[in-house]
Amino acid sequence: MGTSILLLTLTPEGREGMLRDAESVLRAAGTITTRGVQVLGLYAVLGEYDFVCILSAPSNEAVARFSLELGVKAGVHVTSLP
Repeated sequence: MGTSILLLTLTPEGREGMLRDAESVLRAAGTITTRGVQVLGLYAVLGEYDFVCILSAPSNEAVARFSLELGVKAGVHVTSLP
């Protein structure tokens, strides 16, 4: 198992979602069931990125699958750092 960091930036649609439901990104991350991936932490941050997500995953492919699904469900752009 490796640890990966995802840097998340809200899309315009994601920002609107956050106004309606402040926990939308947290809830979206909790609904993703990519095999072997565990969310170790999800943090709102200030600066260039809106959130930092720390994952434990068996492969880069699993991280990519999780990132894609999170991007769609939460309305975020994801930069993955394996």
